[in-house]
Formats: sequence, structure tokens, C-alpha cells
Amino acid sequence: MKNPTYCLLIDDDNDDKDFFNLALRKVCPDAILHYSPSGTDAIENLRSGNYKPDYIFLDLNLTPASGLEVLAEIKKIPTCTDIPVIIYSGTINEGVKYKTLSLGAYDHFEKPSSQAELEACLKRILQVK
Repeated sequence: MKNPTYCLLIDDDNDDKDFFNLALRKVCPDAILHYSPSGTDAIENLRSGNYKPDYIFLDLNLTPASGLEVLAEIKKIPTCTDIPVIIYSGTINEGVKYKTLSLGAYDHFEKPSSQAELEACLKRILQVK
């Protein structure tokens, strides 16, 4: 029996969460999605061991801590160093890509406007591990 894929989405937009969840269910029906509405919440749950995801999807436009700050903190957590963190944000330019890769991000993709595009991105990423 195959183990389910655990994903953590860190995003403060409920509509984006629902959109992501629909696409994930199409691509990986057995996936379990944990959701954190803030980086602070995610870091607390990752440190405590409440979450042990296979993948972390991180929006950069968060408050009070920015996505860059959250990424840096996630990579300091010993149990999270090998978890792929995928930047999933509205706009990602080359400077942001460079910065997030230097902080330990695994991959990037901009939030697509269609579910089919999001499904294609998720298929590509979820095949890797």
C-alpha cells in the first residue's frame, strides 16, 4: 500500500488554498494537505512536530513574517532541512528566485490562473520525490 503524500501550504489567502486543494486532489487523490494561514503558524507546527510534510508550498506575500523570513526559519529546523520548499507566489522575478534558492528553496512557480496550469505544475513537482 502506498503512503499518502503530505503537503503543507503556507498561504494567507483562503481562495488560493481552495484552488490549490482542488488541483492537488486531481493530481494526487491520496494527498493530505495541511494548511497554515501564516508563516508563524507553520514554523510553530513544524518545530513542534505537528507537521512532517513531504513538500512545503510557500507564498512569499505573508504577514507578519515575509515568505523569505519563513523560508529561512524553516531551513533552520533540523527535521525540515531535506523537505523540498516550493515557492508558490503571485510574482516571482529573477532576483526573488536567486534569493530563495540561496535560502534553500527547491523550486518556484507563479500562481497560475487556471486549474489545468496548476495541475501541470503539481504533476511536475510531485513526480520528483
